[in-house]
Amino acid sequence: MAYAKEVGLQTENVQLFSASAANYTAECLSYVGKGVDVIAMNIGIATGARVMADCLQQGYQGKWSMMNSGFDQAKVAEVSGAQTAGSTQGFPWWADDPKVETYRQAMKKYSPDTQWQGGNTTSVWATLELFKKAMETAKPATIDRASILTAMYTVKDETLGGLLPEPVTFTEGQPSKAVGCSWLFSYNAGDENPKSLPVEGTAGNAASGDLASTCIGY
Repeated sequence: MAYAKEVGLQTENVQLFSASAANYTAECLSYVGKGVDVIAMNIGIATGARVMADCLQQGYQGKWSMMNSGFDQAKVAEVSGAQTAGSTQGFPWWADDPKVETYRQAMKKYSPDTQWQGGNTTSVWATLELFKKAMETAKPATIDRASILTAMYTVKDETLGGLLPEPVTFTEGQPSKAVGCSWLFSYNAGDENPKSLPVEGTAGNAASGDLASTCIGY
């Protein structure tokens, strides 16, 4: 709420939702009555989907802001009428890029039952790709803890061609820098895929198209 005020947004309140609640009618009617335009869902998607469905049933017509693991394309798609805007620190799985197409094809072939349309899964993929590149660069003769650490320290200003939201560097004896960039998108129930929101200025990872990341506030 403090950051929202910094960027000129009017805020209403913080509302707690119990996962065990039978419904969320009272909370939803409160937001509808106050004319709230956007509800930020910092909540697990299982409960979040129920809240969304209840609020839409009570007449809520605004959007839902969903970040990282709070967004699940398949579950949002099941909530008819849901309109969302969000961010992910795992690369956009819908991007029209050969590297992302490799990801999609691999998931469809080797893990078809996995819900791979989400930032959690793409984050894991990018992490493994980063590990692979580090090992290929270092080419250690022996694979052990020390050689793996040495290999990871060869990573300098790496973006994997846009699979990472910003340049990543690992330095011995120093903590990793917190990642401050992400990919912004919108998604409405019924859409085939999310849509990337345009980047203002230079992309955080110097990529283009759907892989261009945003670093607002950092």
